[in-house]
Amino acid sequence: EADRMLVWRQFEACVAEDQPYTFVRVAPWLRLVKRDFGNVNTYKTGLEPQEFFKVSAQPAAN
Repeated sequence: EADRMLVWRQFEACVAEDQPYTFVRVAPWLRLVKRDFGNVNTYKTGLEPQEFFKVSAQPAAN
């Protein structure tokens, strides 16, 4: 842990020297998706709309 924090502080010092107003931050997001869509998965990078599909209101007839 101490070694990791030392590396982090060195990184911050380099960034502050080159660009004193650079911020490294990930803000939490509130994600709302209607129940009409299936296969909705959350990833660290966000949602992948290409994976969504429309859920039919009635089951398919055989």
